Amino acid sequence: FKVYKEQRGTFLLAVNIAVAGFAAIILIIQGSIRRIRKRRNKPPGALLFAAPEGYLIAALSVAFLFAAYRPKTFGLPSLVEGPRLFSTIDLYSMFLYACALDVVFTLLKPLLKERFLKPLSVLVCAGIYACAQMTGIFHGYLNYNLTRYPIAVELTKEIVSEMPKYKYTIISTTDEIYQVIETGYHEEWIDFIEKRNNTTYTIPTPYLLFFIEKHPLYYAQYSFASGPKWLAAEKYSKIFGGYGTQYPDIIHGEVSKESAAKSLGYVKLRSDTAAKLENRIILEPKAYAWYQKFSKMYPNDGEVIYEDDDFLCYCVRQNEFSLFSLGIMNDIQERRRQ
Repeated sequence: FKVYKEQRGTFLLAVNIAVAGFAAIILIIQGSIRRIRKRRNKPPGALLFAAPEGYLIAALSVAFLFAAYRPKTFGLPSLVEGPRLFSTIDLYSMFLYACALDVVFTLLKPLLKERFLKPLSVLVCAGIYACAQMTGIFHGYLNYNLTRYPIAVELTKEIVSEMPKYKYTIISTTDEIYQVIETGYHEEWIDFIEKRNNTTYTIPTPYLLFFIEKHPLYYAQYSFASGPKWLAAEKYSKIFGGYGTQYPDIIHGEVSKESAAKSLGYVKLRSDTAAKLENRIILEPKAYAWYQKFSKMYPNDGEVIYEDDDFLCYCVRQNEFSLFSLGIMNDIQERRRQ
C-alpha cells in the first residue's frame, strides 16, 4: 500500500494471489497428467496451457518487486531507490491483469478458428481502450523527477563530448557531478559561495563553467510529458499538487535582493541543502552576483556560452600556471582594506 492506494493495492494483491494460485493448480494438474501418461507408456500429448509457469514467475516477480520497494519491512538491505522500481512494477502489474484475457483466449482456441481469434483479440484491445477513455482511468504520460533545466543536461553532454578530459570544472549544484564522472571535475555552488571572499581560492583546470539558474528550479518536481489526448491523459500532474508539472511548464522560484542577502539554511545531509527551493533562491542570486562582478573585472577572459530567461552558462578560460583568484572581496572588505 506504500506503492498504490489501499483500494488498488488490495485489488492487485488479490490478482497476484489468484494468478499464482491458478498457475500452481495448472502446473500440478498438467504434471499429474504427464506422469500418468508416462506410466501407461503413452506420449505426453498436447497441453491446453503451454507455459503456465510464466504466470507464476510474473506473480512472484511482482511480490519480489514490492519487497524490494520496502526491504526494511522484511529485514533486508535496500539495494535500489524505491521510486526507481515504479515503472517495472507497473509493467508486471499490467501483465498480471492480462493473464485473465490470456486464459480466456487459451480456452477459446480449441473452439474457434484462428481467423476468428485474431480479429476478436483486436476488438478486445479496442474495447479496453474505449472503456479506459470513457471511465476516466486512462493512463498518464511518462514522467520523471526534474532536477535540472533541460538545457543544463544538453550543455553538459556537449562539454563532456567536446572538451579535453580533466581540463574543465563545472560549478553548479549537485547533479552535474554524475554526468561528468571520469571526464571532468565538479565544484558545488555551496562550497564556491563559502569561499568566494577568500582571495587565495582557485580551481586548477583551464576551463571553468558556471551553471547559474536565474529562476531557481523547484528540485525533483514530477515533470510529465505532453501530447495528443488519444495517447494519454494530462490530469495526473495535478495529483502531485504544487510539485507536479506538465511539459513545457516548470515550477521555479523567484530571486530578489532580500533573498540574496539571507543565509543558507543547512540541513543534515549537506548535498540536500541546495535541493530545497528556499535555499536555491538564496544560493543562485549569490552565484549570479559573483558572475557579474568577475565578468566586469576580467571582461576578456570569460564569455557567456548560453543564456535564456531561466539559465546562464558562463565560461572562464585560465592559464593553468597562473590561476585566477576566484575569491572576490565584497564591497565592505574592499573599503576596510582601503
